[in-house]
Amino acid sequence: MDGAEKTADAILDRRFRLAGADSPALSRLRALARASLLKELERGLAERAVPGQDEEGVPSRPGSPESPGSPESPDPPAQPDPPPADAPLEPDLSRLMALAPPPLPDVFWEARRVLDDPQSGALEIAAVISKDPGLTASLLRLANSGFYGFRARVDAVSRAVTLIGIREIHTLFLGFSVLRLYRDMPGGAHFDMERFRAHSLACAVLSGLVAAQAGRIDLERCFVAGLLHDMGRLLLWSAEPGLAAMAAREAAVRGEPLALAENRLLRFDHAALAGEAARSWRFPAPLVAAVSRHHEPELHDEPDLPGVVHLADLIARALGWAFETQPVLSPLSRRAWDDLELNPDDLDEIVDAFEVQFPDYLSALSES
Repeated sequence: MDGAEKTADAILDRRFRLAGADSPALSRLRALARASLLKELERGLAERAVPGQDEEGVPSRPGSPESPGSPESPDPPAQPDPPPADAPLEPDLSRLMALAPPPLPDVFWEARRVLDDPQSGALEIAAVISKDPGLTASLLRLANSGFYGFRARVDAVSRAVTLIGIREIHTLFLGFSVLRLYRDMPGGAHFDMERFRAHSLACAVLSGLVAAQAGRIDLERCFVAGLLHDMGRLLLWSAEPGLAAMAAREAAVRGEPLALAENRLLRFDHAALAGEAARSWRFPAPLVAAVSRHHEPELHDEPDLPGVVHLADLIARALGWAFETQPVLSPLSRRAWDDLELNPDDLDEIVDAFEVQFPDYLSALSES
């Protein structure tokens, strides 16, 4: 076994240490994560002289797996001081749960009304989307990317709607809107917004792919649930940076998922806050459940959509597309896996499709 393989196995031993070893699905996911990580490591080891690599030899390109500088690294950059020892650990839960995320722009709601109207055509949809130049530019950039591979250049939103399809345009517009909102929200000086957006988008893309592989039809809702699932992290860092840093550091030191540390220290987790954000935006109840229960889908009466996001989040973190620089996976919910009726070989198709699609999504939506 060469150096890259030893390093990859050491990273994955930590990453999968709590995930459980008796699941064929997790065994297959680890194998896929190992293949992906080896590609990264081989590039890093071949470019050892290049500055900016982390201690594990993985190139630290922004937004990539294992790049340094996350608030949850075991030795993170300077962070807000935690509360003094005699200060209560409990934040004001009622105040936190009442935190209202910034309102989505009017064009978002107008576009949703038009997109939800089966009588709307490409021209009506394009007229609404074109009211926002930034979102229009992101949409056209993705339409002209290698992901779609259209022969002729797409210069008009109406043409993009016709070629891509209304359902896909609906999903993309929701994605552009939410990611732009993330960009404008103050996460604090020590919140790595680039990693946060990359993880959120990875989970969104994977949620759509998991749903498609499992034969689910509401791909748009799955995509949006994936985008929103970690909104609570951002809200917590904005409102209580000291407590957020404490929970992040505790998770890193113990080598455990962040939600465990949050529940132990704060008696709630970021998923609960994300659910409140989705509820404040008047999103449908299944979507609220998906983001609030994505760590525990089996606790919801209808775990289908939470299960999709749960698995998508697990895959994203396994592949290194995590908010933390050294992610630790939670166990796979057996009920979620069984309800999705997938088999381990399905993970190959999901990961293969993700590696093809995600770079174009990341390029187009990260500039929205």
